[in-house]
Amino acid sequence: MAASNTRLAFFSSLLLLFLINSCQSLSSHNIYLRRQASILVSVKQSLESYDPSLDSWNVSNYVLLCSWTGIQCDGMNRSVVALDVSNSNISGTLSPAITELRSLVSLSIQGNGFSDEFPREIHKLIRLQFLNISNNLFSGELAWEFSQLKELQVLDVYNNNLNGTLPSGVTHLAKLKYLDFGGNYFHGTIPPSYGSMQQLKYLSLKGNDLRGLIPGELGNLTSLEQLYLGYYNDFDGGIPPEFGKLTNLVHIDLANCSLSGPIPPELGGLSKLDTLFLQTNELTGPIPPELGNLSSIKSLDLSNNALTGDIPVEFSGLRRLILLNLFLNKLHGEIPYFIAELPELQVLKLWHNNFTGAIPAKLGENGRLIELDLSSNKLTGLVPKSLCSGRKLQILILRINFLFGPLPDDLGHCDTLWRVRLGQNYLTGSIPSGFLYLPELSLMELQNNYLSGQILMLSGNRFTGEIPSQIGNPQLCGSYLNPCNYSSTSPLQFHDQNSSRSQVPWKIQATFCSWTLSMLFGICCFGNHQNPKDTKKFEIRGSSQHSRSWNSDAKKYWNASRKTTS
Repeated sequence: MAASNTRLAFFSSLLLLFLINSCQSLSSHNIYLRRQASILVSVKQSLESYDPSLDSWNVSNYVLLCSWTGIQCDGMNRSVVALDVSNSNISGTLSPAITELRSLVSLSIQGNGFSDEFPREIHKLIRLQFLNISNNLFSGELAWEFSQLKELQVLDVYNNNLNGTLPSGVTHLAKLKYLDFGGNYFHGTIPPSYGSMQQLKYLSLKGNDLRGLIPGELGNLTSLEQLYLGYYNDFDGGIPPEFGKLTNLVHIDLANCSLSGPIPPELGGLSKLDTLFLQTNELTGPIPPELGNLSSIKSLDLSNNALTGDIPVEFSGLRRLILLNLFLNKLHGEIPYFIAELPELQVLKLWHNNFTGAIPAKLGENGRLIELDLSSNKLTGLVPKSLCSGRKLQILILRINFLFGPLPDDLGHCDTLWRVRLGQNYLTGSIPSGFLYLPELSLMELQNNYLSGQILMLSGNRFTGEIPSQIGNPQLCGSYLNPCNYSSTSPLQFHDQNSSRSQVPWKIQATFCSWTLSMLFGICCFGNHQNPKDTKKFEIRGSSQHSRSWNSDAKKYWNASRKTTS
C-alpha cells in the first residue's frame, strides 16, 4: 500500500511538472508572438496609406500572427521568417522597427510608394537572405554595413531614387547571387572590385548615371548568367574583350550607353548566349564573323551604331535566331540568301543601310516572319512571294528602295497585316485583290510607284475609276475618306450638319499627280522611324520587367540556393 502511494505521488509530481513547463512554454510562445505583432503594428502605424488587407495587423489578434497578410512563420509558428507586402498600395516611410524582426529571412516590399531613406539598421537582420525593395521611391545613399549581412543572396533595389556612388561593401557578401542596382541615380564609376563577386549570377547596373571605363575585371564573374549595364549610363571606351571569359552568360545588354570602338571578337565564344543587345551606341568597324559561333543566340540587336562592311557569311549558322536588328548602320553588300533559310527568324530589320541587290526570294518561307523592315536601302528586284506564307506577317516596310514588278497576289490574303509601307519604289501592276480589305489594316502607304488599275487609292500613281463604297475596314481614314476622328462607322461616309450620312459623291481621275500624298488612309499619322536615342529615362525606370511581386529571376536564384543548402 505504501509503495502504491509512493508511485502515485511520483507520477502526480511528474504531471504537475509537465503542466507547469507547458504553461511556461505556452506563455513564452505567446509573449514572443505578441512582441513580433507589436513590431509589425508599429511599422504599419508609420505608413501614410496601405491596402485594407493590412487591417489584419492588429495586436489584439496576435495569436493568429502567422496568418496575417504577407506574413510567413517558421515550422513551429513561432517566428516571422518572411514578410511580403509587395504591390500593397503603401506610401510613407519604412520604420526602422522592421529591423527588430531578427528572425527575418526574406523581406519583399517592392511595387509600393515607400519614400525617404531605407533604414540603415538593416544590418541587424543577420539571417536575411532575400531583400527586394525595387519599384519604390527610396532616396539617399546605400550606406549600409553590408559585412553584417553574411547570408544575403538576393539584393534588388531597382527603380528607386538612390544616389551616391555604387557601394563597394556589397563585395563582402560572399553568398550574393543576384544584384540589381539599376534604374537609380548612382554616379561615378563601376568599382573594379565588383569583379571579385565570382558567385554572382545576375548583375544589373543599367539606367544610372555611371561614367568612366567598364572595368575589365568584370570578366572574372565567370558564374554570371545575365549582365545589364546599358541605358543612360555614359561610359568611355568600348566593350572589354575580357567579357569573352563569361562563358555562362545567357543575356547581355549593353545598349544605349555611349560605347565606342569595335565589337570584340571574343564575344563569339559565349556559346550559351541567347540575347546580345548592343544597340544605340557608337560602335564602329565590321561585324565580327566570330559572332556566327553564337549557336544559342535568339535575339541579336546591333542597330543604331556606325558598323560597316557586310553581314558575315558565318551568320548562316545562327539556326535559333528569332530577331535580327542591324538598322541605322553603314552596312553594305547584298542581303545574304541564307537569311531566308534561318528556320526561327521572326523579326528582320535592316533599314537605313546601303544594302543592294535583291531581297532573298525565299524570305518568309520558314512560315514565322512577323516583322520585316528593309526600307531606306538600295534594293532592287521583286517583292518575294512568300513573305506571308505563315500568315503571321504584321509589319511590312520596304519603302525608299528601287523595287520593281508587281506586288505578290498572296499579300491580298495576309489577314495579319496591320502596317504596310511600300512607297517610293518602282512597283507596277495592280493592287492584289483583297489587299485593301485586310481586317487588321491600319496603315497603307503605296505612294510614288507606278501602280495601275481601276481603283484609285493613292495619289502619285495611275489608277482610274471611282472610290468603291464597299471598302469595308471601318478603321481606315484619310484625306479623301473620313477625317481621322473615329466618329463614323464607315470610311466612305461623312456627317453633314444634320448628322445624316451620305456617300462620297465625287470621282478621282487617273492621272499621275506631281504632288504627293504620303498616305491616303491610315489611323491618324504615322511618322518615320523614331531614333532610339530619343527614348526617355522614365521608360527604363518604369519597366514592367520588375512589376511582379517577386522578381522571377531573383526568386529563381534564391530558391536554387535553398535547395542546394537543404
